[in-house]
Amino acid sequence: MSWITLGHAFVVIYFLFSSLAKLVNYPYFVEQLPRTLARTYSHLLAIIIIFTELTLTIALIFRFHTSSILVGLILLVFIFTVYIFIMIQKGITKEDCGCYGGFLKERLDYQKVIQNSLLIILLLILLLQPSSTAQLRDYGLAIVGFITYMLLHHFYQKLQQNQVKLAKIKSM
Repeated sequence: MSWITLGHAFVVIYFLFSSLAKLVNYPYFVEQLPRTLARTYSHLLAIIIIFTELTLTIALIFRFHTSSILVGLILLVFIFTVYIFIMIQKGITKEDCGCYGGFLKERLDYQKVIQNSLLIILLLILLLQPSSTAQLRDYGLAIVGFITYMLLHHFYQKLQQNQVKLAKIKSM
């Protein structure tokens, strides 16, 4: 097993989780979009985002034009990153981005920009490496890695919430 196949498996699981979480919690995801876009287009945009993520992920699983799919994912994450950056510049930072359909709440902040930038770097590394086939154990390890990431993310969010509560208590 190589780091490339593990990275490929992680990307598949990440985008599969992201798209399915948005699909399962569709009303929540749609509700997050109109905060900056016209409400009339939020349903259409939500469907396009979910369909694009899911289609690219399934194509990546079956290794259908892998290079093209990775370029598509890079562009998708880049667009999301620019969108988040614009929202930060407008002062909209307390909102959940809806990136995971409400299952994991992430604010529109520079931490999300950095996270997306790291994802783009991983996708670029995968794009520039020769193709290798991910096996079932690679997906298993990637699932463990992704669950670890989700747990650490959840722990970090709780830590931030507790710090805010402590700051409020100290200010009283």
